[in-house]
Amino acid sequence: MRRLLTIGAIAVTGACTERVSFDLSGPNVDPNAFVGTWSLNLGLIPGCGQPFRLQFSIDADDAALANDESMSFVSQWWLPDSPSTTGAASGNINWSERTFAVVFRRSDRQARFEGTNPTATRLNGKLSDVDVFLGPSVPPCLPANPQAFATK
Repeated sequence: MRRLLTIGAIAVTGACTERVSFDLSGPNVDPNAFVGTWSLNLGLIPGCGQPFRLQFSIDADDAALANDESMSFVSQWWLPDSPSTTGAASGNINWSERTFAVVFRRSDRQARFEGTNPTATRLNGKLSDVDVFLGPSVPPCLPANPQAFATK
C-alpha cells in the first residue's frame, strides 16, 4: 500500500510540473518609435475649415520608462499658430489593449483625446470637451466631441 501511495504522489507531482505560459504582455512594440512632436488636428468639418490645431511631444525619457504593455508621458502642448499658448499634456499609450488617451490642460480647463489602434505615426480618436478647453474662442461650427487625429 505504501508503494502505491508513493507512485501516486510521483504521478500527481509530475503532472503539476508541466509549464503553462500565461504571457499577458502586449505585442513587441518599440516605445522609442513614439518619440517626437505630434500634431493634433480635427478632421475637415463642413463650413468650419480647420478650427483647431495643437502640438505636443513625447520624449525619450518617457519611452525609457515604458513597459511591455504601455507607456505614459508628461509633456507640454502648444498652439503652432500661437506658440506662447501652452499647457500641460499627459497621456498613456497602451499597445497591449490597443488604446490611448491624452489629457490637455489649460488653466482650469481640459480636453481629452482618446481612441484605439495607436501606431507610432498616427493616433485616431475623438477630442472631448474641446468647447470647454477653448472657452469663448470656440468656433460655433465645431461639433461636440469631434473626430481628431494626431500625426508625427
